[in-house]
Amino acid sequence: MSILASVESLQKYFREKAKQLNKKSVQITLKFTPPYVECFYNVPVSEISPESVQLLQAFVRGGKVEGYAAFILEAKNNALYASSSKVIINHFLLPNATLEIFQKKFNPFDEIPVLKPFDYKINNLTVLIIPLQSFH
Repeated sequence: MSILASVESLQKYFREKAKQLNKKSVQITLKFTPPYVECFYNVPVSEISPESVQLLQAFVRGGKVEGYAAFILEAKNNALYASSSKVIINHFLLPNATLEIFQKKFNPFDEIPVLKPFDYKINNLTVLIIPLQSFH
């Protein structure tokens, strides 16, 4: 089984999630470079949980967290996961140990609902993102 999503639909998904979580000043721009989704972000510290700010304390500059992350999306056991090997915050490369803490804390980041009358389970799946202009 394959899941195909556009960068635009993924950006819309993140905007809606931010709105759902009452995060008003979060700026996220996505770019697709197979197999990675590249994410450029700018987030005020006030929009981040105190627990996360404490973990990022050494990297926070000017009251914001700004940077870049390259990640892969996967679906396992009807849930969505994001994994990354490179996250840059305010020009600092996030250490792997800190990155692992965040990946464990925030994964899975969403559920994949089962549609009735179908009864299915997604065991393991890599999600590929394609630019919408590829269909023109």
